[in-house]
Amino acid sequence: MRTKIVAGNWKMNKTASETAALIDGIKQETEGVTKVEVVVCPPFTDLKDAAACAGSNVALGAQNVHWEASGAFTGEISAAMRWEIGRRASIGLLMGQSAWTGRKILTGQVKNGRGV
Repeated sequence: MRTKIVAGNWKMNKTASETAALIDGIKQETEGVTKVEVVVCPPFTDLKDAAACAGSNVALGAQNVHWEASGAFTGEISAAMRWEIGRRASIGLLMGQSAWTGRKILTGQVKNGRGV
């Protein structure tokens, strides 16, 4: 049976210090939870600080990645950038993203050796 995933992101609603406090609270509240994988996906600007907080019972993901490995895509991040910090991506269908975009992102990650 596949492990269920409970994941959350907070768009652009927390600073790095607020993100760290939130993750610490989530870790405390989910201690001992074993039937689901808990994943937090903070904004990219908070990922590095969040990586220091995540651990044992809380995995770290990213809110979005671009399907290309590199390029002039202002404000976007590549799978390689995300991979160095956290190994899971949350791919939302917000901000005009379509199912086509989601497929491109997943295909790009696999093509560039980053998995999902």
